[in-house]
Amino acid sequence: MAPSVIISAAYGTLGDVAPMLALAQALLVAGSEVTLITDAYFLSRCAALSASGARIETMGTAAEYEQLLFDVGQRSKPQDTVQVWLSRLDTHYALLEKLLDEALLRGEKPTFVAHTLDLAVRVLEEQRGVRACTVLLQPWMLRSTGSQPTQFDELGIPAWWPTGVKALAYRLADWAIDSAFAPKLNAFRLKLGLKNRVTRVYNTWYQCAGPLIGLWPEWLATDVPAGDWPNRLRLCGFPLATAEPTPLPDSLWDFICAARDAKEPVVVVTLGTSPPPFAQRFFAIAVAACACIGAKAVLICGVDALLPPAPRPAHVFCCSFVPFDSMLRYANVFLSSGGFGGVSQAMRAGVPQVVIPGKFDRTHNAHLVARLSVGVRLPTHAVSQRRLAAALKRAMSPAVGDACMMYAEKLTSGGADGAHVGAALIVSFALGDGMAPQQ
Repeated sequence: MAPSVIISAAYGTLGDVAPMLALAQALLVAGSEVTLITDAYFLSRCAALSASGARIETMGTAAEYEQLLFDVGQRSKPQDTVQVWLSRLDTHYALLEKLLDEALLRGEKPTFVAHTLDLAVRVLEEQRGVRACTVLLQPWMLRSTGSQPTQFDELGIPAWWPTGVKALAYRLADWAIDSAFAPKLNAFRLKLGLKNRVTRVYNTWYQCAGPLIGLWPEWLATDVPAGDWPNRLRLCGFPLATAEPTPLPDSLWDFICAARDAKEPVVVVTLGTSPPPFAQRFFAIAVAACACIGAKAVLICGVDALLPPAPRPAHVFCCSFVPFDSMLRYANVFLSSGGFGGVSQAMRAGVPQVVIPGKFDRTHNAHLVARLSVGVRLPTHAVSQRRLAAALKRAMSPAVGDACMMYAEKLTSGGADGAHVGAALIVSFALGDGMAPQQ
């Protein structure tokens, strides 16, 4: 009998949600009965899942989510966003319990799958003893005292510092994180009768007891010593699309063709789903830098007010959204704030990158791009028209191009899509077969 799987992707931006949608699709292909919980904002992206038989449950409204995206971009304190997430804890948990009780009435014992922001699943595991596993979307979520600590890249803590000093840094980070998460989380757990107080929420508590499913390839973190990460971590590879790419809009295709005919490079520019406060200045500088090097610029941003005002220069094309797997095949450089999904898609496409890192995991991802020599890291404080133009030129150098081709070859010829590998692991876990061997 095919297992019943409930996937929770109720929080985060598109970069957090899209990999969970890919896992849901792969589970459907594997024959599982799938229920997906996500924000109402992403409902339109779930059409294919729904058509394939998945049950879609939504939280909140699209308008609320759009306001949250704007607020996240304008605020400098991540704690503000955390409070919005935690305000949903009651509603989220109630929906999870409802789905669980319905499944039990049907004689099913569903397996729950959550990414790291969906703490309600972890609470349900504590309270109801459900079978649950955690999806890790990027290596930034895991800790290493034997290498450069991934969560402190912005502080410049080097790998050679004593492990005790790096462990102390993690403890200090836990104190800051707990000040945002722990009070409301523990108050909610107490209402359920869970009296033990949680501390160091994002040390290991957030991890469910099942397998930790890492959606990146093993070679991406060769600098991390063996034993620094949990034994139950299974690295599956990037969840990269394998379907035929969506055709580009006619107007964008004409723009690309004009660039090709003129032998002008194409720079794809994006700041992700939640543009940071410096977005308007960033796009203006990107437009000017592309003009300096004779490149066409494709600006991807859902907030029109952040883009250059009309009439726009002839070398600029603006759009609210275009799938990376469709667009990047025509790009010479990918300029971004370092979201892990975009970084991985650019690596698969063999496209050189320039990363100007934003918040959260972006600084770590920028260092990763530079360490692998697949692009250039440009610190936010160093951004100017001249420096960005120079960075774009460096990214188009033969050395960077060779590194990009090497890693693209690894990704396109190195095996199965990470979503399908992860789905097979989830099915094995759901059927009680334990954890599948390391991929």
